[in-house]
Amino acid sequence: MPGRYLPLSYLGGTKVMPMKIIVFENEPLIVDTFNRLESDHDLRFVEGLLSEINVEQYLDANIICTDQSVLGKGVLERLSRLRMIALRCTGYDHIDITFCRDRGITVCNIPGYAANAVAEHTFALLLALSRHIETASQYTRRVAFKWEGLRGFELKAKNMAVIGTGAIGKRVAEIACGFGMRVVIHDLKPDYAWADAHDLKYVDLDEAIRCADVLSLNLPLVRGNRYLLGEDQFRQMKKGVVLINTARGELVDLRELVKALNSGKVSAAGLDVLQDEHYIRAKDNNPEIYFNAMFDPQIMLANILLCHHPNVLVTPHIGWYTVEAEQRALDISLSNIKSFVSGIPHNVVTN
Repeated sequence: MPGRYLPLSYLGGTKVMPMKIIVFENEPLIVDTFNRLESDHDLRFVEGLLSEINVEQYLDANIICTDQSVLGKGVLERLSRLRMIALRCTGYDHIDITFCRDRGITVCNIPGYAANAVAEHTFALLLALSRHIETASQYTRRVAFKWEGLRGFELKAKNMAVIGTGAIGKRVAEIACGFGMRVVIHDLKPDYAWADAHDLKYVDLDEAIRCADVLSLNLPLVRGNRYLLGEDQFRQMKKGVVLINTARGELVDLRELVKALNSGKVSAAGLDVLQDEHYIRAKDNNPEIYFNAMFDPQIMLANILLCHHPNVLVTPHIGWYTVEAEQRALDISLSNIKSFVSGIPHNVVTN
């Protein structure tokens, strides 16, 4: 049927019973949700990540459902029966999309599921930095009620530049307006109708960077915007700017960020993401990963310096992690699998 996917349950015209669906990085809520799949599917749950180390155990998979597993060519080329990757996340920069396209593997993500959660986390980081909440809490845990180093700043009337106006960036801008901030926005694909409705103005990237007291990154990592903030961009920023990144670590040259923090050009940074964080997470199960040649040692050093910097607050990519967003993520991912099996996939990244 032209323009329509053939249901995976009928590959080659012969009904395949059952489907082999493997759900990685599971926890009880994930198991409860995915057990709604039809009983005639062969459903398996795996606690850990899918990687080159364990891929040989899952060569019969038709569909894999994952969140943080890094799926490059080295993993994917061994999964000869794989037809779909159901992501429980919006970003897909950790998936070799080109390989999937060439091999006919459909990749589906879950756009917009955590817009409110990530936007609120953006302000959790910003408020924690503006009022020195981490340091204040350390004081009072020692029953030391003192004010040294705790003078903050108000958000009202500060210039906030929101880079990226997808679902998350729009919500960030709306919340910023609620604080009385002066908001400017930037996006390569402007939504002028939304901007006009909220009395906001799109500007080019350089202007957004130059005017910002607070700079918030809310855009996906795609070809062409790696190190969107590099040496030249940090040079253009106001002295004392606050950087919030809840998007992707690779959007910022972390070596230049360390320099900007040490010089005072950036007064503080709230980071929910770091470059190569997928591998940083994986090192808990395999410490040798830190010695893998795939890493730039300068980036790993920058990550460590940022995690220990007194003016930086790093959280382990939890912006999305709320009760509401997690359930939405699972429901959409489950729906994506059902739609693909029925022959009409939704939220397709590549096909």
